[in-house]
Amino acid sequence: MTPHSLDDFSPTNSGNAALMRRLNRSSVLDLLRQASPISPTEISSRLSLSLPTVMRILEELAHQGLVVRLEEQQYSGGRPRSLVSFNGTSHAVIGLDLGGTKMYGTVADLCGTIQAEVYRASVPSHPDENLNLTIEMIEELLQVPRREGQKVLGIGVGAPGVTLFGEGVVTWAPSLGWRDLPLRDLLAQRFGLEVVVENDVNLAALGEYGFGVAKGASSLVCLAVGTGIGSGIVLERKIYRGYHQSAGEVGYLLPDKDALGKRYEHFGALES
Repeated sequence: MTPHSLDDFSPTNSGNAALMRRLNRSSVLDLLRQASPISPTEISSRLSLSLPTVMRILEELAHQGLVVRLEEQQYSGGRPRSLVSFNGTSHAVIGLDLGGTKMYGTVADLCGTIQAEVYRASVPSHPDENLNLTIEMIEELLQVPRREGQKVLGIGVGAPGVTLFGEGVVTWAPSLGWRDLPLRDLLAQRFGLEVVVENDVNLAALGEYGFGVAKGASSLVCLAVGTGIGSGIVLERKIYRGYHQSAGEVGYLLPDKDALGKRYEHFGALES
């Protein structure tokens, strides 16, 4: 995705302008995370953004505590350039991986450094118990001591099944017994934090893209074999969810013609 300056868009198109502000901010944050310390001029050059746009974004990020200005300066034969750095320890996030046999939860800072972990054994096909376990894990993680002043930015949940990302609804997670569960709204209302709910293997693919073996790739497929079978697909740096947001659910593929005409009420044909 190539960032652009807001100057490229008509001021009457407020929808496009708001979208580009978010995209530019995301691009600046991602570069800061990977290349800190870095000068605003270099950010401008590497992202093809105007320097005033970069400075405006950095000012917003500094106000939120996500960026710090360093005393050291960069010299390149001309005037010294001030440096800025990503302040990934200023905030924490809670992440949950809800598996078919076990659940994992963590508190991590924005650099990905894990600060605490908890585990629970999930209860196959018991929806209410699994929801209660999810809530208990979050409550325990919120009580974990953190560095002074560190705020929890939000909660991310990886669900083992078909998930509507925009709505935060788990439409079908057979291992947990969840059907059409509005998980994002339930957790957001209870904890008063921003919540993101996504398919667990989509998040695994995103993790490999950002931090792991696929770092630097533009497209990848991540195949997960556990209690169920699924895959996450990244195409041109974006998660590919498909028309029904079930792309990558390879567990439902038919491995043989003998699987034709049969009903699979829980796991798919390949998983079964």
